[in-house]
Amino acid sequence: MNKLTRVLGVFCLGLVLQGCHGQVNVPAVRIAAPMGMEPVPGRYAALVQSGGWKLDVKSSSYTCSAWSFDTNINASYRTAMQDALTQGLQKVDFIEETLSPEEIQKRGYAAQVVLYQGSAKAQFGVSQNMFSGTAGSGVELTSTLAVISHKGLAYQATVTGQGRGGRDVFSCATIGEAIGAAAAAAIQDMGSKSVLYIRDAIRSNQAAAAPEPAKIAVPLTQ
Repeated sequence: MNKLTRVLGVFCLGLVLQGCHGQVNVPAVRIAAPMGMEPVPGRYAALVQSGGWKLDVKSSSYTCSAWSFDTNINASYRTAMQDALTQGLQKVDFIEETLSPEEIQKRGYAAQVVLYQGSAKAQFGVSQNMFSGTAGSGVELTSTLAVISHKGLAYQATVTGQGRGGRDVFSCATIGEAIGAAAAAAIQDMGSKSVLYIRDAIRSNQAAAAPEPAKIAVPLTQ
């Protein structure tokens, strides 16, 4: 057992009844559209469902295993996904409900884009060095992207974002910075993918809804 582990063990011993808990700050994430990509024309409604990604992140290794970190990803995720939708669509109204196909058409929207939160996984580990440790964290987020048109569900796909973060630590309390960095990277990955998914989904829907060209009857020659 090295010096870092002994010091941290003594600190946590005094908190054994309540455990050792940290709070993670997940930084804001800016989603940029790929270079040269133009917003999809039209007016759209969008719903970004959130509230389900408040995690209690625990260690996957022995060092700092008494610690867990409250990690609320919801606010950063919601802002980033709204940013992604704003980047990908010409005009978007954010609402808090899923509309029926009839209501979408009645309100003058070309379609509604809905992002539902799915699973969220996160963990951290600490490798011990001579006088410090190196904390590493991994976060994986999964959401469902749906596009609802005037005719009903037009597109649905699963989008996964993965991220990793790390930092040198001298106490377990600072591991939260690695977790926050990993969460932000996972949101960034998911947002960048979502911009492309949304573009392709709406283009496919527009192509399917386009009327077939009129057939011109050609008189037969005798």
